Amino acid sequence: MTDADASAPVLTAPELDVNGPDFAALVAARLCHDFISPASAIVSGLDLLEDPSAQDMREDAMSLISSSARKLADLLQFTRVAFGASASAENFDSRELEKLAQGVFAHVRPTMVWDIAPSVMNKASARAILNIAQLAASALPAGGVATLKAVVADGRVAITADSAGPPPPPPP
Repeated sequence: MTDADASAPVLTAPELDVNGPDFAALVAARLCHDFISPASAIVSGLDLLEDPSAQDMREDAMSLISSSARKLADLLQFTRVAFGASASAENFDSRELEKLAQGVFAHVRPTMVWDIAPSVMNKASARAILNIAQLAASALPAGGVATLKAVVADGRVAITADSAGPPPPPPP
């Protein structure tokens, strides 16, 4: 039940007519957005290493390059399965999917609880789980906990995600 005023008009989302090319463009824009930050940080770190006046920042530059390269690699591995062909594997172990999702969650504010029993899933289910994991993380820009659950039965997968933000700050 909701405590919204029953007499208030119900607002609906506008219909979105997204065809294949438009949807592909939206996905490509999202991927570029995700990749540009760590790629740019790597370039910035390399620029610092080349700057003779910034030799005192060499350790910081190496740390920036290292962490950004790890983030980019984690994002690419995740994306390959979530959106791409990901080699020829037709089935995925849920433990592999957890590792991919945890790799992405390691670089964002929310944490993830993976409540999916070890099982083998087809490619479509694997992609759905990873995309739902990404949506659950995106729903928590200020942090919190995203809990992912999936049950495999009779060749079907039921997936749920619960995104709980951080508690509000205490009143002043």
